[in-house]
Amino acid sequence: MGDVHIYLNMLTSLAIAAWLSACNTPYDVITPPIPTLFPTPTITPTPPPALPLDHIWVGFDGLSDTVLGVSPDRNVSTLALPLNEDQQASEIIAARDGSMVIYLVWNADGQQHGIAAWNLIEPNARLVTQPLSGYRVISLFLAEEANSLLYVEIQVDTPVPEADWRLVSISPQGGQPTLLIGRDAAPDLLPPTPIGIAQDGRLLFNAATKPGAEGVAQGIYSFIPENGRLDLISPPGDSPIVDGELSANGTRLVYRISSESSTGEQTDLPSIIAARLLDLTSGQVITLAAPGSENITSLYWYPDGIHLLLDLVPPESEEQQRQLWARADTSQTVPWRQIAVDQAHTAIFSCTPYQQGVIYTLFPSLDDTEWRLYILPNIAADDPPQTVSLGTIEEPTNVPLIIRIP
Repeated sequence: MGDVHIYLNMLTSLAIAAWLSACNTPYDVITPPIPTLFPTPTITPTPPPALPLDHIWVGFDGLSDTVLGVSPDRNVSTLALPLNEDQQASEIIAARDGSMVIYLVWNADGQQHGIAAWNLIEPNARLVTQPLSGYRVISLFLAEEANSLLYVEIQVDTPVPEADWRLVSISPQGGQPTLLIGRDAAPDLLPPTPIGIAQDGRLLFNAATKPGAEGVAQGIYSFIPENGRLDLISPPGDSPIVDGELSANGTRLVYRISSESSTGEQTDLPSIIAARLLDLTSGQVITLAAPGSENITSLYWYPDGIHLLLDLVPPESEEQQRQLWARADTSQTVPWRQIAVDQAHTAIFSCTPYQQGVIYTLFPSLDDTEWRLYILPNIAADDPPQTVSLGTIEEPTNVPLIIRIP
């Protein structure tokens, strides 16, 4: 046992000596490498759009070379459209997201030059396409996401019932046009008015039939380009149909019907008496009749796809100067919120839903010298509309047309 104890003491002494020796031995210092520094990349700022997104955009019906912007504090600015010398624009439409403006370009000789798309962060517009030789474009429609432009072109120098027509799709960025449907596929129809693309991909349009053709006088049709299927989706009794507007989500359609489709008789009163709401998923059709039996002279979807903006005229002829705005909730049958406006409302030209109300423009009277924009943020409020002067009238035929709201 004594020897073992001595042996363990010797091992402990040697370990301590080794540790002391290591403490006195110099060691290598590891120096981390210095990283190579690269300059921070300069981020190119996105240029502001030529028309601010918080402005109301106003174009003109007819030939023009400018659009107007109305700021939140109601200042008005004028913006020249990118056009060549002596060119003018018509059919001005804007993307809902404010990314671009689309318009028809006309040369000084009155000939159509083509369809232009202006990305508002770029200085110049792009010529998207030109009409076929011997044709002219008669209507434009920009899809909700601004990824597809629909247009209708018709053969010139030919009576409309005999003229060839084509409903065409093209990217606003340019490319090859795609014929969706033409007279060959629908020989009994006159040139259609595009309504939009339904959620299920069907193309929707309003079209009248040629004189002497069998079927409805005018209706709303769906078309599936992939298989060529063409269907009348409005009830056959609803004819003629005046217009049609698709909800933002592409699932519901509203349109106005003529009094002739209900009574079979003509009248001196306004011919629009009611509206229909068509559920494109279930096929259900609902009649939207004004609470006071007023005639519905226009209707537009609010962005929520639930409420409708309606312009109403009482049926009594002596009260036709008293018009009403209504905000209808299509999810319930409670009375609509509506408001009477001044007599100038009888000269309504364009209107669009805005917040809980409406923005609209009017035909000017003969003794008027200014264009005006009327802003009514809440239909149910008692406040009169705010009035914004758009400037002096220069061309009596160019009535101001609202093309986009913030």
